[in-house]
Amino acid sequence: MSLPTDLPHAVAERAPQPGFDEVLDRARTARRRRRRTAGAYAAAAVAMAGAVAAVVLLPGSTPVDPAPAPSPTPLTGEVDDRLPAAVRGLVEADRADVFAVSASGDAVAALWANCSGEAGANGCRSAVTVREGSDVAGVLLDGDVRALQPVPGGWLVEQATGPLVLDPDGRLQPLVDTGPGNDRSARGDTAVTVGGAVRLLRGTTLVDVPVPPGTTRLWGAHVTFTGRLAVVVDLEDGGSEVAVSDDFGATWSAGTTERADATTGRVLAGDGDRLVLVDLGDDRSTGEVPLLDVRTSRDGGATWQEAHGLGWGGGPDRAWQLPRDLSGVAVAPDGTTFLTTASHHLVRIDLDGNALPTQLSSYDRGVTETPDGVCVLTERGRRDQLACSADGGTTWEPRAVPGLR
Repeated sequence: MSLPTDLPHAVAERAPQPGFDEVLDRARTARRRRRRTAGAYAAAAVAMAGAVAAVVLLPGSTPVDPAPAPSPTPLTGEVDDRLPAAVRGLVEADRADVFAVSASGDAVAALWANCSGEAGANGCRSAVTVREGSDVAGVLLDGDVRALQPVPGGWLVEQATGPLVLDPDGRLQPLVDTGPGNDRSARGDTAVTVGGAVRLLRGTTLVDVPVPPGTTRLWGAHVTFTGRLAVVVDLEDGGSEVAVSDDFGATWSAGTTERADATTGRVLAGDGDRLVLVDLGDDRSTGEVPLLDVRTSRDGGATWQEAHGLGWGGGPDRAWQLPRDLSGVAVAPDGTTFLTTASHHLVRIDLDGNALPTQLSSYDRGVTETPDGVCVLTERGRRDQLACSADGGTTWEPRAVPGLR
């Protein structure tokens, strides 16, 4: 049964901004607050100059930076002088900070922001720096850009003037929004968030996401390599489900109907057929956003496995064990899932659903799959670094953030 052609668009308009964006906003505010606290972390940080030993972080333990091994070629933390002068000036600013790192193909990009008085009356200035092999590129963006979303051929960024695709050479290409009228997905589509609504990117065109009958809210979507569409939706009957379609939205089957009272949002991410679903709550007493439940799928959302440990799966200490304030999600090619949180740093979920927290620095945030393996943005004083693992999180090595040496 096909839906009215304007229904997906209407659902998108009624849906609140996805919870993950709210979590990132809170983390970003906390990040700025941390950077303003008298340089405490800069004074205490030790430059990560060699292989990093992962430190298992037990809930409630005191964070301690892992001791780095010596390296014959330490990273300098200096701004790459091959960047355009305007971009180099922003990255060099005292209050400039990197808020996200994301990989697309063989390229890795970093989103920078300067929210000091130097940014002027309009708030923040933003830039993206890109590294692909030995090549470096950078571009200034218009206004305070909040996210760097990987898409085929680059990244989607939302400037004040609208969404664009940034390619690894630093070129920006505007997108065309079809508006209401589309009720089918297509093989090769990529789910993105634009203007607070979940959409599908098809080349340089934004189209609506097909949804099952009875949908009242669309939380997230993912398209597998074969074209299977998975969506996370709330329904008119008060329920919620992950629904999947193998005919581009013409018919649907439910992958799961359970949820853990996700009051702030539900995050769906994946790589091909390997998906992860995170239910987010809201602790009003602290302002934190707990991760109420995490489930993974290795068949495109048809079946799901619940993660356990850290309060997931219940137990007498569930409340204080729950990780708080999600800042990144990545799924490795083998299906291993990585989350970064403010409370438990990096959380690795293996193929059996076992969750293991690991601390790489005093503040680990943002995780992405890159040509060097899984990489985490780590706090290392004035100039942060990436910690990357090519063996599924067993050992870690430093990498410069794109734009730095």
